[in-house]
Amino acid sequence: MADTDDTTEHENPEEMPDAEELEEPSVAKEPGEEPKAPPKQGEEPSHHAVGIGVIDSTPDED
Repeated sequence: MADTDDTTEHENPEEMPDAEELEEPSVAKEPGEEPKAPPKQGEEPSHHAVGIGVIDSTPDED
């Protein structure tokens, strides 16, 4: 069962960042230095997942 105390997540005020730290951007790298996804190899699958099932994007014509 969850605690129902009126305490906050950070009980110790010394653990909370000060206003200057909150104003700093939280990125380690400059914009443009983000990691890039590897190039796609091969053909994309001919289906896509919807919920738990799979629906063929090119249904067979009977």
